[in-house]
Amino acid sequence: MKKLFTLVLALALAFALAAPAHAITGDTTPDETAKKVAPVALSVELFTAPESLVAGDLVLSNIAANKLYIVNEVVFWGVALQFAKADEDNVLGMHEDDYLGSVLTVSCDAFALKTVPEKHTYGQIGDGKVVKGAFGPVFLDDEDHSGADLKGALDVRLGDLVLDHDDDGIYDYGPWATDKGVSAYFFGQSVVKGKGALTAKVELETLLEDRDLFIYDGLDLLYKVGYATTGLHGFDGYVVQDEEENKVGFEVDDGDVLAIYVALSDPEDTDLTGDFQEVEFKKLVSGGGSVVNVIGEFEDEDFTAAKKVYEGVMKFFGFNYDAEGKLRDKHFEAKDSNLFLKDQIAINLYTGSIVLPNGPEVPKTGDAASIMGFVMIALALVAAGFVVSRKVRA
Repeated sequence: MKKLFTLVLALALAFALAAPAHAITGDTTPDETAKKVAPVALSVELFTAPESLVAGDLVLSNIAANKLYIVNEVVFWGVALQFAKADEDNVLGMHEDDYLGSVLTVSCDAFALKTVPEKHTYGQIGDGKVVKGAFGPVFLDDEDHSGADLKGALDVRLGDLVLDHDDDGIYDYGPWATDKGVSAYFFGQSVVKGKGALTAKVELETLLEDRDLFIYDGLDLLYKVGYATTGLHGFDGYVVQDEEENKVGFEVDDGDVLAIYVALSDPEDTDLTGDFQEVEFKKLVSGGGSVVNVIGEFEDEDFTAAKKVYEGVMKFFGFNYDAEGKLRDKHFEAKDSNLFLKDQIAINLYTGSIVLPNGPEVPKTGDAASIMGFVMIALALVAAGFVVSRKVRA
């Protein structure tokens, strides 16, 4: 089971070396999807007691902001997902290829995560009543549970929640509904073993080795990235194609960039249509890196257009041809527009760490306290367009 993810890249635009490149590499730390366009909101929370359901409302008691735990103390936690509805009045800001099939993973280094049974999962359609046992179970171990009896609109497998369309269970419309918003919640408990954090991530991972990458700006396609081959392109490496079908090619040998090419889909010189022309560089006497000098046989307007295509790709991917490094799949995958959300909450300990002797006897969820003492609080789902009241049900 995938528990942790890394992805993405960012370097300032620079120009290329006159000599064969070593470069074009950068940071691959992921950037989160902007909440205003994300089709789902994600939240993780810690509670002082188990969840309860009263008359169609979830009753929850959040911990205090300055809560400090003791080793062997019982901890109650929960994860919430609120899916945006899509209709004529609510157009989702991401292309469906960028989020359908996304995977939710939950990890924690402060306490052990155990399987969440179906009875501690909840679902809600629109502002209707919250329903218990909506999906699950949620497996959070490393075992293969692909043969388990699963239910609900969230497909649970191999420790991950795959967020996709599913007509089973109470969700007749799937989590991304055509005219209804869907919310899903699940809760667990464990015993604190140390300081750390509870982390949840929602991500659609695409690997270049599996298929071409399609990179969108909202609903508009920006770039398609694929492998280049000698038989098809005249070189081995990568090809980046823009929305007008212009292409930038990177000839690569074991990560080293040997050459860069540009092909125009509609040049003034029609004899050069679709032909890859090599980019050549010169160093400025004043310093400051290298600049484009020649692009094959392109001249005048074609040269200007080809240079613009080249510089656009370099800037978008954050490539710096004067830097040292190797060009790998991850540097393109890092710029993918796929959904990536993360939420995290810290588990802090008392200074010096007081330890409960022999550990506690963990109460079964629902038996620990009366619901009359709970504070009616909704999980904090912070995303544009989502309004949450003091109860989970509006």
